Amino acid sequence: MSQLEALQQIIGKRILVVGDVMLDVYRVATATRISPEAPVPVLLNPTVEYRLGGAGAVAAMCRALGAQVDLMGCVGFDLAGEHVRGLVGMLGIGDKILSTPAPRPTTSKERICGVASGRHRQQLGRIDTECTDPISSGTSMAMAELIRRKAAETDAPAAIIIADYAKGVCVDRVVQACRDTGIPVYVDPPKGGDWQKYYGVECLVPNRDEAGCKSAYTIARNLQSQAVVTKLDEDGCELYYRYQGIKRFPARTRAVHDVTGAGDQFIATLACARVLGLGWESATQIANAAAGLQVERHGCVPVTLAELNKELTHAEHLHAVENDPAGQTLASAAP
Repeated sequence: MSQLEALQQIIGKRILVVGDVMLDVYRVATATRISPEAPVPVLLNPTVEYRLGGAGAVAAMCRALGAQVDLMGCVGFDLAGEHVRGLVGMLGIGDKILSTPAPRPTTSKERICGVASGRHRQQLGRIDTECTDPISSGTSMAMAELIRRKAAETDAPAAIIIADYAKGVCVDRVVQACRDTGIPVYVDPPKGGDWQKYYGVECLVPNRDEAGCKSAYTIARNLQSQAVVTKLDEDGCELYYRYQGIKRFPARTRAVHDVTGAGDQFIATLACARVLGLGWESATQIANAAAGLQVERHGCVPVTLAELNKELTHAEHLHAVENDPAGQTLASAAP
């Protein structure tokens, strides 16, 4: 079965996403002139867009690929939390989100964006609202119990993704509950955090900064993970999976508009591909392609299964031309 054929089988597969749920707010307006009050642009008649961020973005990306998804995390008793729940319901994602009492707010990132002369929007500033203190013992116990219940259901998830942005949700008790299910756990770890709690998980997917000077092999050896994929931005990614050594996957040259969400797209696609039984190398190639599509758009806009199929079809065509002398001749002769 080809990669394209395998991807069509994602419909009905269930994935549980656990972690720091966020609300992404985009306030977009036309930049008309420079203010006489300060050297800043004047933005006229803004519009507001709301999207799921953090673990919510990962869940939305899995859903866009066709998986059945449950999202577990925390929001506050506030308007941002209501927006999160509204988006989750609209996207058909299972709502396993707990509400935490004040003063803990819903984590949100409001981006102020300007557009001039029909060009791509440019981010001018960002306002974050968050509390990074660990969630309470009662909340973590409730989350752990929900995870155990999901794992015991007849349609238990085939994979668990932990999206840890160091906002206080992924405490030891929650992570341990995920590990104890016996379900493969995929982790997007935070920079500079305590990774020992992820000892023995199926796969970690850090980016270059989060990995620091450690190779994918070193991380996998230290944490006894089956695999580690280190995202290397424009250099593609590096995969180590047990007993097979390190493999590098280059990235295709693209017009980068916004790197926001590329890592979320990578781990969402990787987990979906692995759920379908694809090997580590094929799954990594597909995730690499999906992350490449993500940087070509502004903000966290999930890549759809149709878009990914088109990208993979194009990649297969290029590979066939590169490995077929007759094809290369025809390609070079084409107008």
